[in-house]
Amino acid sequence: MDNTAFDVAIIGGGLVGASLALCLSSMGKRCVLLERAEPKFADEHWDERCIGLNHASVEIFKKLDVWSEIARQATAIKSTHVSEQGKFGVAKFNCGEAGLDALGFNTPLRAIHQTLLQKIHGDERIKIMCPATVSGFEQSENGVTIFGEFTGQKFSINAGILVGADGARSWVREQLGISASHHDYQQSALVSALKTQRPHN
Repeated sequence: MDNTAFDVAIIGGGLVGASLALCLSSMGKRCVLLERAEPKFADEHWDERCIGLNHASVEIFKKLDVWSEIARQATAIKSTHVSEQGKFGVAKFNCGEAGLDALGFNTPLRAIHQTLLQKIHGDERIKIMCPATVSGFEQSENGVTIFGEFTGQKFSINAGILVGADGARSWVREQLGISASHHDYQQSALVSALKTQRPHN
């Protein structure tokens, strides 16, 4: 694969960047995925970080042919109960009412990311550069040129589009002068992992 010209260059190889790369590849686009840090995956752990995937997200992963592997470590959400003690009103609904097998799935972030990267490594349309340091980029009528360093060597990559998938404090966004609004809710939360005597799904 030509490593200097791509349809799309994605900075950030987390869940968003990796998912986008696979989606673009399925549309026939050639992508380069630039990630600063080598991912380190711990073994399955009782208090690891999880995310709730809704039905739409699951359908996307199915189309990318990664859901069957992710599903091995996902727990189906069959029903929900939303209420606040001392307040009026309550919301209850279940997957049967929605005509679905599950409302969503509680899934370890590790399992999703590992599966996405495994799929990427076998995709000829995607080049992954990790760990790579991006030092800058220049825009032109033909697209964008990204500069940086990979495996001790400097590089320049041309792409039609540059995507910043590098998190909430995005370096790409800052370089482009795109502002972001922030709001402090002045609230705190306690997060804990519990083991229930009865099924919770």
